[in-house]
Amino acid sequence: MKDLEAELMNSYSLMDSGGNIELFRGEDGSVTMRPNPMPYLRSPMRQAEPQSLEQTVEELPAVVGGLAGGATAATVGLPGDIAGLAAGAYKAIFPDEGEGRLEAFTNTLADISDKYGSGAVKGYLRDQAEQVGASDVQMEALEEAMTVGEFGGVGGIAKGVATKGPQMLSKAGDGIQTLGDRATAQLAETPGQKLMSGPPIDDIVNKGFAAAGDAVKKARAKKNIFVGAPKGIDTRSKLNTLRRNVEKLAIEGADARFWYERSGKAILDAVGGDKAEAEKIAQIVAITSAGTPVKANFDFALQAYAQHKAGQPIMTGRFPTAMSKRIEQVLGGQDWEGRKTNNFYVNLMRVVDPQKVQGVTTDLWMMRSFGFDTDNPTDAQYTFVERETNRIADRLEWEPQQAQAAIWVAQKAKEEGTDIATSKFDYSDALDQNLAQISWESIPGRTSSHMLEMFDAPYEVQQEYHVAVSKAFQDEDGFDLVARRLGIPTPGDFEAPGYFEGKVSPGTQSELVAPKQYKVDRKVEPAAIELIEAYAAVRGVLMKQDGVGYHRPFYQTTKAAGNGIEVRVGRAFSEAETKRLADLLKQEAGFEIAPIGASGGVRIINFDPDFDNKEFQRIAKGAIDKLELDDDADMDAVLFASQNGLLENNWSASKNGEEYISALGAKGRSDLQRKVQDIINEVQPRIDEIDSDFSERYGFTRNEQINSSFRKTEEQVTPPQMSEQAEGINNG
Repeated sequence: MKDLEAELMNSYSLMDSGGNIELFRGEDGSVTMRPNPMPYLRSPMRQAEPQSLEQTVEELPAVVGGLAGGATAATVGLPGDIAGLAAGAYKAIFPDEGEGRLEAFTNTLADISDKYGSGAVKGYLRDQAEQVGASDVQMEALEEAMTVGEFGGVGGIAKGVATKGPQMLSKAGDGIQTLGDRATAQLAETPGQKLMSGPPIDDIVNKGFAAAGDAVKKARAKKNIFVGAPKGIDTRSKLNTLRRNVEKLAIEGADARFWYERSGKAILDAVGGDKAEAEKIAQIVAITSAGTPVKANFDFALQAYAQHKAGQPIMTGRFPTAMSKRIEQVLGGQDWEGRKTNNFYVNLMRVVDPQKVQGVTTDLWMMRSFGFDTDNPTDAQYTFVERETNRIADRLEWEPQQAQAAIWVAQKAKEEGTDIATSKFDYSDALDQNLAQISWESIPGRTSSHMLEMFDAPYEVQQEYHVAVSKAFQDEDGFDLVARRLGIPTPGDFEAPGYFEGKVSPGTQSELVAPKQYKVDRKVEPAAIELIEAYAAVRGVLMKQDGVGYHRPFYQTTKAAGNGIEVRVGRAFSEAETKRLADLLKQEAGFEIAPIGASGGVRIINFDPDFDNKEFQRIAKGAIDKLELDDDADMDAVLFASQNGLLENNWSASKNGEEYISALGAKGRSDLQRKVQDIINEVQPRIDEIDSDFSERYGFTRNEQINSSFRKTEEQVTPPQMSEQAEGINNG
């Protein structure tokens, strides 16, 4: 007698490839395989209308096996489905028994089927398995065996499968499931067309195979629901309780479900809609995310991005050696992988690239929300959390990453004893806490002797000029051209009055990303400072400013280090409020302290490192206490430490802004010098056009010597005067 297992697996292989075969029992009782030239002669299924599951069960055995020569289920004297169930389940329940009990076992099942129907047979089998103390593995094998036996189930096949144990049963189930998938695909295609999903399967068995495949899938899904579940989740009731609890967390955290969308949009906006640059930042965030809080994680990412844009080696991350190397590789164009990291990255890319298929990020908080106490989950546990999170997303009609974000935030709030508003802190919030401000005005500096009449011009004219100059620094997308050219992320700028020499004038505050220095508190990443000072130099040269200052607040500080106070009122200060505060500060201090606009109020900063911070705080408090606002809004004074910087140029001596440029060269950054000069060359014609227009309309006097090196003739490719003077200053 040929080996039944070999013949059976051969048959599945042929069926999987689309062949029509039959298992045939010879006169000597051997079972072999042969082509079935006319399968439609073997118990053809009705094709006029879809069949019920019961009909399929009844008719499928003779078709799937194609058993000729009497080698049908009738060989063992039982209906086809019962024969399959009996022989297929026997070994699963009694793994150590021989064949002696099979006849009695199958007769018992036949009696149950006759009295109560074949549906009662499965219940009996499960009861038998539980009574003999079947293990979880044996119970899983039983479910597989019953499905395979029921739908593949002539006695000879099922009996042979059962004697080979769970591995063979799984292979049999795989065969039926594969055929079912292909049969379903063929039924869905237009009649008469070639089957694109694989070799043809005769239409006569499609319905049966499709029903069988579905049954195998359902049985497998049912038995797999506990795989990877937390300890103690071993019944449907316990699983449902867990599901309700986690879904409750999702509902509690519903306000945070757009966590990834908010984060991704903030990143994309900060790079002016440049998807390639946004993807770089998202990748760095994902690489440095492991075991790191959101704020610190984003600090790492922004440090690396600034270092990259400044042409410096990468050094950041919780594990700097490995993470920095990986970041270097990614920014160099290499691909990277990692199951958790990749899901997290894809979630962050939801707004940047909506075509990416969203998965579920699974980390410590997600594991805790499902009742796991391990910090090193297995693949099965990851899969369980992902599957159950997707289920919750479907129920709530959310996207997978939205359900995960809501659960994550609610669990985090629960563990840390905070509220949802605090726990939903995302990368858009982290971006807001990593901003420096460059303060600039458009009226040319006094030392330039350029359009000096502007100082006494009506405020409306000054405002008109300021708007025109502001637009000159925008690219075709309306984004900050200087920031884009230098690779500095920025959420944009806002208008706020400036104050200088006792006078209020139109001003703008440009916000630039300035992450803290790696492993250093209250200091800005040096690479970011270099980029910010390059930005200030461009602004200073083109707008002919005597000086351009910047500052970066750090709100977690000590009183001794507090050299800045932010007065928060929920809006920018008006011109009148700015003037009143400046006057009060001068009264308290005896010298001028210029207020600096903030998006939600105003900032007062001690720019003199030799002036005592406690005395500065006393002066500021005295002025704030006396200040009256236009609308009597409530004021909240917040202390911060500020890292400040100031670039200056005396235009009477350095008529092309050489002092601005040389400040960059002093740090050995000739590459930044060249980049700054290129940007100035690009924007200078726009500024000249604006100055010419205002000079003609309002009679302002232009100083043609200012920035003359940047007005290139056809023969002039580089500004030689700039290069020579800058070199002289650097060498002096």
